[in-house]
Amino acid sequence: MGEATEDTKRLQNCLTRFVEGDDAALNELLTRTSVRLVRLTRAMFQDFSRVQRWEETVDVLQSSSIRLYRAIYRSRREWEAAAATEIWNFLKV
Repeated sequence: MGEATEDTKRLQNCLTRFVEGDDAALNELLTRTSVRLVRLTRAMFQDFSRVQRWEETVDVLQSSSIRLYRAIYRSRREWEAAAATEIWNFLKV
């Protein structure tokens, strides 16, 4: 259980660094999660055997990774916008 907690802390650290502007943290995050994503994709495919004949695990994984990448960048932009709004509101006072 301690190992999962440490892994979670590392992932959170990557996210925090990325939000703070460290683009290399995103690569680290994706590298750290890639093995988990492959396992998850394969496990999900077992439940959707009809899909397997049209899609390969790697195709689903790639699509999911692209969506994850976009969501992370969108979150960073939203965080930056919120921070800018808070700074603007502080300066107006």
